[in-house]
Amino acid sequence: MTSVAGDAMRRKTACVTGGDGYIASALVKMLLQKGYTVKTTIRKSDDMENHPHLKDLQALGPLEVFRTDLEDEGSFDEAVAGCDYAFLVAAPMNLNAENPEAERSDRAGRQRNP
Repeated sequence: MTSVAGDAMRRKTACVTGGDGYIASALVKMLLQKGYTVKTTIRKSDDMENHPHLKDLQALGPLEVFRTDLEDEGSFDEAVAGCDYAFLVAAPMNLNAENPEAERSDRAGRQRNP
């Protein structure tokens, strides 16, 4: 049995997907500044050296970075495990598409309505 004081002192944990993006990075920063533990995701193919801003954000508080892929079932399991909140900011993208905007909208729609 946990006490109310113990619950109040426990740091809340949030997962923010798409931590390599502008909006997600700003959200990660805000959450860390407010005292949250944060887990964030980046594309599986991304290298952490390409994301020095995430290393800088780790100076603000506990931040874990997970490599995930929207098309790999279960790849987000570890990132969201134990989280009190999840902010789904990542979007499927194919930067080599002929019409990236149309494809992004189509893929996002399929993600919501399989």
